[in-house]
Amino acid sequence: MRAITKFAVAAAAVVSAAAIAGASQATIYIGLSSDGGATITEVADSGFASFASFAGGFGDFELTFTSGANGLDPVLLGSTSHVQNSTGSGGTLDVYVTRTGISASFPPTFLSSFTSNTLTSTWTLTERTYLGAANQKFGGTLLSSYTFVPPGLGTFSHLQPATPDAVYSVTERYSVTAVGVGESLATISIAAIPEPGTWALMIMGFGGAGAMLRARRRSAVTA
Repeated sequence: MRAITKFAVAAAAVVSAAAIAGASQATIYIGLSSDGGATITEVADSGFASFASFAGGFGDFELTFTSGANGLDPVLLGSTSHVQNSTGSGGTLDVYVTRTGISASFPPTFLSSFTSNTLTSTWTLTERTYLGAANQKFGGTLLSSYTFVPPGLGTFSHLQPATPDAVYSVTERYSVTAVGVGESLATISIAAIPEPGTWALMIMGFGGAGAMLRARRRSAVTA
């Protein structure tokens, strides 16, 4: 029994430490494209910080702000983008926010959450999340997507199991198609949720730790 308890505690400690380590490493990049992603211009990065932001013009669009930040576990990346067009010129703008250098501490299920808070009646907005198995910027394998059409307000969430490499990236992409003057305000977040087996291991470890503490208390009382 002691051997099982020690193993359970050690296993839980390893899983928890790995999760924390995976969350602590990150560089966040912001990129823009007006041609469907054929050419992506990098406009900001977080350096050694856990937050990146950009504000400025790009083609016929004005980005009042775009930001990306590490979240608290299990959230890997959260971002917000506010796009305006005051010229009335139509077109499509793609905004990319990537977090690289994530440690694959467990095989996760990725939870993608998409929100649209403001969308002009003649505009459409598609939000996407990607898994960069090779730790690349601004792309990878599509995890989930959702298109908001007018009135275009609300939240959509989707779970997608995936197995990343030892170090990977995630990307959030906003594709805004503008017709006439207007604006879009939206957010995306992506979280890495452990598979049920990993949760069971952690619970077993926590239970083992509790049993060990109770045993020590009984020993202290009888001594």
